[in-house]
Amino acid sequence: MVGYTIIEAFNIMNEIPVVHTKYNESDFLPAPAVLISAPSQYSLVVSCSFRDKNNRYIIGNSTTTDWQVGLDHCSKYMHKINNSVLLLPGANYTFTSDVSRITLNIFSNALTSGVIFNDGSTSGGFSFSVYDQTLAPSTKDLKIYSHATFDYKFVKTLETLNKYNLIYNCTHFTLCSRNLRRVTMPSILNYLGIPSSQTEEYYIKSNLQTFSQSFDSNGDIPYYADIEIYYQNFLVAIEQEFKEKTVLNLLTKLGGALTLALTVYTFLFGSMQISPWGKIHQFRFSPFYFMTRNKIHEEFNIIPLIKNDLLKNSSNISQELQINIMQDKINNLEKFLRDYIINIEMLENIDQDKIAI
Repeated sequence: MVGYTIIEAFNIMNEIPVVHTKYNESDFLPAPAVLISAPSQYSLVVSCSFRDKNNRYIIGNSTTTDWQVGLDHCSKYMHKINNSVLLLPGANYTFTSDVSRITLNIFSNALTSGVIFNDGSTSGGFSFSVYDQTLAPSTKDLKIYSHATFDYKFVKTLETLNKYNLIYNCTHFTLCSRNLRRVTMPSILNYLGIPSSQTEEYYIKSNLQTFSQSFDSNGDIPYYADIEIYYQNFLVAIEQEFKEKTVLNLLTKLGGALTLALTVYTFLFGSMQISPWGKIHQFRFSPFYFMTRNKIHEEFNIIPLIKNDLLKNSSNISQELQINIMQDKINNLEKFLRDYIINIEMLENIDQDKIAI
């Protein structure tokens, strides 16, 4: 028991928190942020638009078929930093069943520089990343500034979680889903099994499907690739972090094990040192039965509730002796009733064994 407790205590201190996931359905989700990066030696021009399910351009609360108006509206949310373009829609800009996707068109002179490889990549590497609005790169330096209390390693992982290479002459269909990560703050209460304060952060998971196709590159800057951003569903996965191994759980296990052991012991031997109702004694399993019998013989000069041979022929003994015998029986009976639960059959069997001996 002590060894088990030590091992479990060690496990409590070193346990990696478990994450349980549940899903909430939402009518709308915030439009993802997209970061497109190109090598410094190449030009990078990006146009974007928000499209509905009928492929119309979304302008605030209305739609239009005028592509230039649609591009101009989306350009309000684009930020050029060094040789990268960050599309960061407004906090109130959301995807619904009517807003189907974000379309981004990438133009670059990488094609004319003669560094396109057979797989469509370039020597410097074009790439794009998808982020949740609440955890997008800064428009000043493209760094991610999460809540100061959030898991730093997790945030760093997000920087590469949804990062993909941009392949020349391809359309990149990106299917997104939104997740909410809830992290328990470090506290000794977590080890005790008492939840402490939590912090949470939204982030995006995505899958990429790439299709090759030919683009019209007659403009001043050749067409490089397309990106289509979709939400594959409107379910938010809520990831709740908690510890399974706690002090309270350990105490529960120890209490359960102790209760089981006491139950088995009581069933076999009774609940006290001398307990004639235990199954071991009732079925006369040696040596427990005889140990109890001998213990009772040692405890009492005259066993209460059992007929005494001296009293069978009371006419042959003095009244004083009879009184002494009766007094002993009464004293022993009082002690027996006080200390033990009476089983008459057990006592009679012991008395018969005594006569047989």
